[in-house]
Amino acid sequence: MSVSVAFFEPLEAPAPPVRDAMIAILQDLDRISSSGLGELPDLGIRSFRVAVGLRAHPRPERLECAITLKAAHLPKLYPTFQGTISVSPLREYGCEMWLQGSYDVPFGAVGTVVDASVLHDQAAHSLQNFLAWLAEQTRERIGTHGAV
Repeated sequence: MSVSVAFFEPLEAPAPPVRDAMIAILQDLDRISSSGLGELPDLGIRSFRVAVGLRAHPRPERLECAITLKAAHLPKLYPTFQGTISVSPLREYGCEMWLQGSYDVPFGAVGTVVDASVLHDQAAHSLQNFLAWLAEQTRERIGTHGAV
């Protein structure tokens, strides 16, 4: 069963350098994930550490990157996310970084109930935490701090 999500983080920088930094960070994560070397951000449930595999496919002409996130070990036990991370320019100075897509909860309807009730939507919170982490890494890379 799929659950749709959409989160955003505001940034105090124009969209093009944010997009370029975001894509560079995602490509670095993709290389780390593919090689098995280095560490990816912890997207796990607070009491568990879940190694995450990431696949990023930049679409520079659209200020976005297609992304897939899934557990590196025992992926059938954890949600798998597919969607996009994009940068939307604002009319004023700045932009918003968006994570949109859906994740498939393992074990169908039962898994969805467990995620929503027992785990308190931990899968969605982990995705939101990933976006916040990516926005902060982007701010550091381009030399801006804080949100709009």
